[in-house]
Amino acid sequence: KEAGNALLNEGEFEEASAKYEDGLVHVDFDDFQRAELLDEHRALLQRARLPLLLNSVLCALRMNPAEQPTRLVTAEARCAEALAIEPHNAKARFRRAQLHARAGEDERALALLEALCTAHPAERAFRAELHAHAERMRHARKASDAFWAKALKRQAAHADAGGGGGAPAEQAARDADEEPCLTLSLIHI
Repeated sequence: KEAGNALLNEGEFEEASAKYEDGLVHVDFDDFQRAELLDEHRALLQRARLPLLLNSVLCALRMNPAEQPTRLVTAEARCAEALAIEPHNAKARFRRAQLHARAGEDERALALLEALCTAHPAERAFRAELHAHAERMRHARKASDAFWAKALKRQAAHADAGGGGGAPAEQAARDADEEPCLTLSLIHI
């Protein structure tokens, strides 16, 4: 964990993630020997597992998900494991909200962030993320509205000019090629 933390602080997210995964392998191996462990040792393993899981998710959030499309899915599984250990863990819930936002599941992310801010009103990081996410949603909505307003205006202008038949569909296809469009990758988490 400590080696992963040092790499994380240096911005070496891929390497840090590998260290956290190594730590999880060791914790899982010890946990596999459950029959021989006392309850207090099992609890120690769970406490060691939680930060490894959460830091692994943090690495995934800081890396470019386009480089490895399954990264967010793996990170969500890690969040689920962390929440199974500690269901009300604020950091795990926060990371889950960030993952939903990264996956383009804006409404779900917003709901999770609002719930976190309600449960932890003094936590500035949660409020800052909620505000930033709401701003990104407003910006995306504004861009989408502008795109569709322009497309409808072109279609209406074409119809007024006496165009007919399949021309509006052809014009819409040309518009789609010309206009930059906000595309979000949806990964069901």
